[in-house]
This record gives sequence, C-alpha cells and structure tokens, in this order.
Amino acid sequence: MSLLSTLLIASMALLASGCLWGVVMDSDTGAPIAGASVSYADSYGHTGTATTNSKGLYWFDSATGPIPALGPVNLTVGASGYSPLSLPTLVHYDDNANASLANLSSFWDVQSFVLMLSGAPATTADLAVTDLFADNQPQGVMWVRITNNGPATLANNKVSVTVSQSRSTLTVPPMVDSATATTEYTLNLAPGQTQTINLGVQIDTSQYRYDFTATAAAVDFTDAASGNNTYKESVEPMIASLALTNACGADISSIQFRRAGDPSWTNMLAFGEVVQKGQARTWLIPPGTYDLRAYIRDQVLNERLNVGISGTYDWTVLAALDIHNSPPNWWPIEEVYIFPEGALVEGPNWLNPGETIPPGAVRRFNLAPGIYMFLVTGPGGGFPRGHHDSAVAGVCAWSPGPSVLDPGVFFCVQ
Repeated sequence: MSLLSTLLIASMALLASGCLWGVVMDSDTGAPIAGASVSYADSYGHTGTATTNSKGLYWFDSATGPIPALGPVNLTVGASGYSPLSLPTLVHYDDNANASLANLSSFWDVQSFVLMLSGAPATTADLAVTDLFADNQPQGVMWVRITNNGPATLANNKVSVTVSQSRSTLTVPPMVDSATATTEYTLNLAPGQTQTINLGVQIDTSQYRYDFTATAAAVDFTDAASGNNTYKESVEPMIASLALTNACGADISSIQFRRAGDPSWTNMLAFGEVVQKGQARTWLIPPGTYDLRAYIRDQVLNERLNVGISGTYDWTVLAALDIHNSPPNWWPIEEVYIFPEGALVEGPNWLNPGETIPPGAVRRFNLAPGIYMFLVTGPGGGFPRGHHDSAVAGVCAWSPGPSVLDPGVFFCVQ
C-alpha cells in the first residue's frame, strides 16, 4: 500500500474517531455536578446525549458510541436546579499532544462547562470593552473584545453591544454618513477571560475612512463598573496612489492596470478621456502588486510588470522608440547611439554591455520627446546606418536601411 493511501485511510479514520469529554461544574463553588446532561448537534444533523458521573465527567467516545463530527457543534448542558447552557463551538479532536493512531480514542477534544444555580442572586462582574478592530484591510469586518474583570463568572449571560459608525469618502470634499446598531450576544467568561465577537459590520478602506464607537451593557447581570464599557477606534484608509506624468510628447489614450496574475485589464480612463501631453494624473488604489500599461491608440507606449505599489508610486511615461533590425540586414546591431540633433558628441552606447539586436529582432528605448539623430553599427563598428532630424514623440519606430546612404523607415504614432 502506498504512503498516500495509508495517510488517506488514517485521515478518514480520524474524521470518525476520537473522544469528546469534559467536566460540568458549579459556577460558584467549582464543584462537579453529577447527573448533568450534555447533548450535541453537529453540522451533519447528528445528535447525542451523555450524563455526567459522580465526578462531573461526561464523554462521547468513538470506541463505545457515536461522536460529533469535526467542525461546528452546538452543545447543550443542563442539570436539576441549574440554568441551562447552550453554546456553539468547534470540535477538532486535537487537545492530546500524545495522541496515537494505535488508539483512536486518544484524539481528544475537551469541552468543560460551568452552570449557574437557577434563581440565584444576580451575578456581579466588571464588564470591559478592551479592543475594537478590523480583521482585514481594505475589505474586512469589525470585531470587539470584551473582558470579564470578575469577581463572578459569566455563564450564558447576555450583553448588548451598540456600535456607532461614521464613515467618510476619500473624495475632496468628503461625503459623510453614519449608522448605529445594537445586538445582543451571549458571554461565557471566567474572571480574566476575554471573548472576541464578530460585529458583522463590513468595511472598505479603499473607499472610506471610519470612526467607530462600541458600548457594551449588561442585560441579565450586574456590571460592577460601567466606566470601561466604551471603546473608540478610527480605521484609516489603507490606500496607495499611482501618480502618472505624461512626458511622451503625445496624448495617452488609455491607462490600464490589473493585479499581477489577473488575466483581465481595467482602463483607468473614462470612455473618450485622454491624459494630455505634459499632464499629471493620480489615482487611489489598494496596495498590491500590479501590471501597468499606457497606450497611444492601440500601441503600447509603456509597460511595467509586477510593480509593488504602497504609498505613492511615481510613473513618468516617456516616448518610445522601437529599433527594428529588419531584412535585408543580416548582421546583428552591436551599438546604438541616440543623441539630440546637432550634438557634437555621440554619447554612450544605449545597448547594455554584451547586448545586441539580432537580425529580425526589435529593441525598445524610452526617451524624452525631441529631435534626435540615430546611429547604429554592426560587428566591429561596421555597417553604420543613421537617421537624422527624427522628431520623437509618442510611439516611434525606425528600421535602418540596407545601405549607409539609405536612412531607412521612420514613423511615429501620436
């Protein structure tokens, strides 16, 4: 049998094997409660009931009967003279570090409970709201943390949480709206414990800034101190900015972007809109890794791939010059000189050390718009070809001619 098959069989066995157990205790004395009933209902509709022994211990063991399935389980606990307890939880069967496949019942999940005497005096505990936070940005959900500072245990007690929010758009001037909602939750907290509650409030910090206030109020118990029941939090926009400057000498007709790896592109310009030459534009976008393209008509003017954008990313779009080493030229271009018309010196070779433009290949260069002279040479400086009075703007292309007297073909798309 293969290792994969062995692991698969073991995994399937674990899904149906294990032991859920725990102790049911009195909330005031901590003494075990005998004869308490513990029932479960799992996400597959399976149910079961066990009764605690003289030590307050209950168990559901796969060796002797059915057990809850892995995942969400609702547990209900009751005993004579005590208020019943209903608690949703997650069962993982991973509480025993020494569990072994040789004994599937050794895969434990421990769930213990405290019950409060029915008709007992009102519980007194200091309730405190200790945190208010978003679980993710730019899109996420707000959560609140509530702590029981004691002295009593909160067992199936109710608390109402009122959440007020004010959100403002990132436009200038901002548009502001607000909302308030109150929801009741169940707390099961020993003194010193904290419970994290999903408030169900959605946020999007790529579009809004938020100010939140959460206030908790005891429903069926006495709060020993109410001065720590309110928590305020501002959630600032998690955005980046793409700052583009059109320095290509022509109008840009399309600015497209996409998340790196995404197959589809999005045009950041409205239909018929252009970025005029010399104009600067800024867009607010969520931080991330992007592919960027600028177009003139249907020609790609500039492309940047896998660009990490956080904060402000400056993108200066220059003119593009494509040099085509086209037939009938059969030799590789080894040197490329591009210099302003009338310059007294050629300047450096624009190719990287050891780089050539093979026959039939195209090499793109980005440069500021202007009037230029081009010069290319072949192996050992031979086969020189040139073109002068070349007005570069937008997307341009030059194919050197077959002889030194032929300037070749030069044109631009603007």
